[in-house]
Amino acid sequence: QPPTSFLAHSPPVLAMSFNRFHQNVYATCGTDWTVNIWREDEDQPLQTYEYAPHYANDVQFAPHSSTIFATVTSDGELFIYDIDVNRYNEICKTEVVEANDGSLTAVRFHPKEPIMYALIDALGVEPANYFNW
Repeated sequence: QPPTSFLAHSPPVLAMSFNRFHQNVYATCGTDWTVNIWREDEDQPLQTYEYAPHYANDVQFAPHSSTIFATVTSDGELFIYDIDVNRYNEICKTEVVEANDGSLTAVRFHPKEPIMYALIDALGVEPANYFNW
């Protein structure tokens, strides 16, 4: 059955990431200050995480775990979640760049190494070792 469209965020969606272990589960983030975890064929999120008054600029599921994902916000913070450990709160939160010095625009997990990369607007890439998985 082809995918349907629905209102995931208001205003726009900034990023989307599929869970490689559960391919019908994905995450979205938007300028409405939220990250939503979804299951295909459902029009309501399974879980919502709020970051008001800051945008959630990116969300990424980890390539090595079905329960870990990360998000970055417009005020320079990186949030890491493991919904197997705590479904409602992050397991790690860190300020990668001070809010007045820039915004985090993307986050990526290295496909093999225990490293994450946070992309900082106009400044470059900041490697971050937060887990020893």
